[in-house]
Amino acid sequence: MYVMRRAAPSDRDHVERFVASRFTWMADQGVILWPQTPGEIADRSLSAHAPMWVLVGDDSLPIGMTMLLEQTGTAIFTEEERAESCFLLANTVTDPAYAGKGLGTRIAHWAVDRAAREGKRWVRRVTTEDRLVKYYETQGFTLLRTREYKGNMINALQRPAEQLDALATQD
Repeated sequence: MYVMRRAAPSDRDHVERFVASRFTWMADQGVILWPQTPGEIADRSLSAHAPMWVLVGDDSLPIGMTMLLEQTGTAIFTEEERAESCFLLANTVTDPAYAGKGLGTRIAHWAVDRAAREGKRWVRRVTTEDRLVKYYETQGFTLLRTREYKGNMINALQRPAEQLDALATQD
């Protein structure tokens, strides 16, 4: 059984390990790497105030992570969209050792369900990768727009919040 819970300082090394594995996989696939190192991303689990959530399996070790932000960026969302109640699902990474298990979709559905339960209207995502746009569309997200920002094309997607039979959460 998979469960989502807030990241804890004890998760740091596990998060760094699977993020490093994912970054190696991304490089092999020709995907643009994030500007942060795996260690910098994992360090977010050390903060009690960080909005990092981890997906854990039966052994309670993290095999996926994401951030739920309450504000969307100004680069691609309109002023009206930024005023709407939503979560921005950001920095989602799953352990490539679990490829094919649908972990990314599980995390996305958990966020959609959590947003509904917290009275949010939308869950939004941003990506520079066209391949991820297609993947996010299989999760029920709709492409809002594509815009150039600082020399890169970025894509904004959203999905209405709704209650789903989603993962359990340990708050």
